[in-house]
Amino acid sequence: DATVAIAFISHRTKEWVAYGRTMSGVLARAPEHPVLVEYYAYFLACTGQTAKAIEDQNKALRLEAFTPRLYAEQSWFLWADDRLDEAEALLARSRELWPGYYWSWFNLFWILAFTGRAPAAIAMKQDIASRPAGIPADDFDLIEQAARTLDTRNAAGADAAAPVLAASSTRTFDVTGRCGVPDTALALTVNVT
Repeated sequence: DATVAIAFISHRTKEWVAYGRTMSGVLARAPEHPVLVEYYAYFLACTGQTAKAIEDQNKALRLEAFTPRLYAEQSWFLWADDRLDEAEALLARSRELWPGYYWSWFNLFWILAFTGRAPAAIAMKQDIASRPAGIPADDFDLIEQAARTLDTRNAAGADAAAPVLAASSTRTFDVTGRCGVPDTALALTVNVT
């Protein structure tokens, strides 16, 4: 419908203030529209309003309970708000409902890996039957190496997971148009030591 189209078009401009105003106006007219509520929750999360994002995403989940993407998104929001138990419970529920859904599988893997439970993440990877279908085995090997590196703090493992750059060299990733980085951005610099 037209309200959804307006929200999608507005979101693509990456002008967050204008998008927030547009979404507020559209939601005032259609406060129970699940897609609009979900997109507004995503906007809130991307702009650092995590608690409000969780609240709105819970509303989207009530309106559209059988959409696996909503569970995965909400787990991110909960993780960002340091509510790991809730994030994991939500992912467990998602995996019960949709056992092969890739996003829930990977979200749980990374939550485990980055919260001091890398061996549990590695065990997930080794349980071939629980993995989402259609993803190359090499991709699973790569994330296992990353989890092993997090577990052991062994720099050699980091080299396998992401090869070391020579001094003064760069690695380039396209991040424009993703959460908070406008399509018009010329550069984003990150120093990883």
